Amino acid sequence: MRTEPIPAAAPSRPLVKCAARVLDVLEALAGRPDGLGFSALAAALDLPKSRLHELLGVLTDRGYVAFDPARRVYDLGIRVWETG
Repeated sequence: MRTEPIPAAAPSRPLVKCAARVLDVLEALAGRPDGLGFSALAAALDLPKSRLHELLGVLTDRGYVAFDPARRVYDLGIRVWETG
């Protein structure tokens, strides 16, 4: 399991921090077809758990991230595929 932070892409212009964090979450999950648990995702992104919890709440509510309670992992949601 990858434990080092996932590097952010070099910005060509100033980033909106929250938008960048959302994209970091989606990109991290896109690279993990079996999904990631909460703690593993927080460690991979080097995010405080409270911030990640807020981001995942919005993303799951909107369908961009799905939570599998049986395996206790997050994965990309159906909205990612619907929006292409």
